[in-house]
Amino acid sequence: MKPSVTSSRKQVFLTIALICAGLAAVVAIVYLPVLDADFVGYDDELYVTRNPYVQAGPTAESLLWAFTTFAAGNWHPLTWISHMLDCAAYGLDPRGHHLTNLILHCADTVLLFLAFAAMTGSILRSALVAALFGVHPLHVESVAWVSERKDVLSTLFWMLALLAYAFYVRSPNLRRYLGVVVAFVLGLLAKPMVVSLPAVLLILDFWPLKRFGSSIGSSRSGQLLRLIVEKLPMGVLSLASSIVTYVAQKGSPGSKMGCLPDLPFSIRFDNALVSYVVYLGKTVWPANLSVIYPHPQNSIPMWKIFACAAVFAAISGVVYFLRKRHPYLLAGWLWYVVTLVPVIGIVQVGEQAMADRYTYIPLIGIFFGVVWYALRLVEQVGTRRLFKAALAAITAAVLVAYAGRTHAQTYCWQDSVSLFRHALEATRNNYVAHLNLAVALEARGDYESARRHYEEALRLQPNWVHALYNYAVFLSRMGDEASAMAVYRKVVRLQPDHALAHYNMGIIYDERGDLDAAIREYQKAVRSAPEFAPAYVNLAVDLYERGKYKQAWRLVQKAQILGFEVNQDFLRALSSKVCNSGGK
Repeated sequence: MKPSVTSSRKQVFLTIALICAGLAAVVAIVYLPVLDADFVGYDDELYVTRNPYVQAGPTAESLLWAFTTFAAGNWHPLTWISHMLDCAAYGLDPRGHHLTNLILHCADTVLLFLAFAAMTGSILRSALVAALFGVHPLHVESVAWVSERKDVLSTLFWMLALLAYAFYVRSPNLRRYLGVVVAFVLGLLAKPMVVSLPAVLLILDFWPLKRFGSSIGSSRSGQLLRLIVEKLPMGVLSLASSIVTYVAQKGSPGSKMGCLPDLPFSIRFDNALVSYVVYLGKTVWPANLSVIYPHPQNSIPMWKIFACAAVFAAISGVVYFLRKRHPYLLAGWLWYVVTLVPVIGIVQVGEQAMADRYTYIPLIGIFFGVVWYALRLVEQVGTRRLFKAALAAITAAVLVAYAGRTHAQTYCWQDSVSLFRHALEATRNNYVAHLNLAVALEARGDYESARRHYEEALRLQPNWVHALYNYAVFLSRMGDEASAMAVYRKVVRLQPDHALAHYNMGIIYDERGDLDAAIREYQKAVRSAPEFAPAYVNLAVDLYERGKYKQAWRLVQKAQILGFEVNQDFLRALSSKVCNSGGK
């Protein structure tokens, strides 16, 4: 007796449920050490630990801020809201924030499996792709770094959009199409990295959905045009998101923290080309992973550029040549190339040449191309059990090796010191890692080691304003005000509108008793940053000492309007002087 259709469906459903549970369990075990990790001193203070709006939770004021701010150089309100919810639930206990990231990564892994199973009908292949995604070491940065919540959160909606698209293709209608669009919009609100989704859906139309030329009586070009038009509304959303992101990056206060000059297009293009190939190398052999890979600027050897160009061209040529027999290879390669475009460095943002986190979505293309090709080879060998067994053993070994490497990599993210020490071990001349390690060591009280790393960062980048300012603050804390003042002067020579440097110079002049010099520095500080309330108050105190009571009173009022709490004894003394000073 043949099994009933209902029984067969139950078996498939049970198999899918077990695979989902297995994927989630494996990923959770591999990433378990992140639950003991602390926040790190690399954007976590901006996103959580020193952000009053985030720490306030989802209040009306903080929600309005989330939708209107360009803080961190991005417009991603949904990411801000997720951090607010974490603060409401866990406070500043890092375990809870890491747990949310881990849950989202588990969900991304499971949804990737479901989306590809729905699009291809192949449960085994889809499970292998999801397993590679879930345990690959290049994804540790996206999961173990609280500030990279935007990666795992935006990818959740990317996966939901893929799943919604798979159902839309089966029976196209407006309601199902809107489901895809809504998921896409939510992804854009979490991180603009997902702007490439419309192009990826077109790639999936080629394979595995095979929608090119699928309509009866429609030419291939006509069908392609129809599919492009179908993606146009999402393309418009991508364009709008890209414009907003560009404006946010250009207008971000953090943009002045960098030390890179405006790089010419040729250098950015060369670095992008090399990065495409280096990412592939790290995918196969994930060694020397670092939180930051400093940009080489114009120091990339020509042989490396030509070699990477040859590799890129060779892969492109091979997958195109094999497109009819093995369309998944071309689809996977296009997925990889297209999804990396927003972060490949053609538009340079930050100090990095590349970043592990940028591969979170792009590597899916490499994974499904390789998995489908490998299992196609298994099908071609037929009954050759030895070959099949060998390939199964290799697959298992690769997954175990990646899982083990990922588990070990999570320990690098336990705290700031371990993170940046590992970065220095994995890279050369990493001035960003030196600076951040110096800050972390200073926080621990290891001042001698901190000083060495500050000085090494500045040896590598002598005119890096952000590093110079931090070093000057460190010197001042160590009581070496003469050296601190010399460094502050260099800061304001390089960046005359550096309000904090002027403010701190004013404090040093105050301590020396040079009120006139202090007043000049505070005036420069408030001109550079009109909302910098402490500078108004310090300037008011010095003007009070000079007998300029009404000027001081106006400055105090500005500080109070900005929400600064002025010392009440000083307020009473100043008020009394103003009342008795006549025209002064």
